[in-house]
Amino acid sequence: MADWMFYMKKNKEKEAVKAKEREEKEKLKDVLITGTAETEIRKAQFEREKNWAATGRETKSNLKDVLITGTAETEIRKAQFDREKNWAATGRETKSSLKDVNMATAVIETEIRKEQHKREQEWKQTSRETIKKNEDVNMAKAAFG
Repeated sequence: MADWMFYMKKNKEKEAVKAKEREEKEKLKDVLITGTAETEIRKAQFEREKNWAATGRETKSNLKDVLITGTAETEIRKAQFDREKNWAATGRETKSSLKDVNMATAVIETEIRKEQHKREQEWKQTSRETIKKNEDVNMAKAAFG
């Protein structure tokens, strides 16, 4: 029975909360919110944007008949573009002129390096053979023998 009473009490509390909410809604129904600081800020921002866009449109319409022949920036960009074009052309010409050069031909430096490598390999091989030959030698016997 105690559980039943508990649930009845909870239901009454819920109903009271809902009734209070309904009352608050009724009170606030007729309230007119005129403006907040945030609304005013947004309005000012909107006006600024509108004026900025209008200025842009006006400037465009005013400059419609102006003929721009060349500016310093245009000349600089043109010079840079021409430099790049010439650089690329030079690269292409160099590639085409070096197409027939055979880089596989022996060069003196390559021959010297090959010789040095061969000498080094022979020295290592001699060292290996000497070690292998001296495996049977007992140094203790040879020294105190």
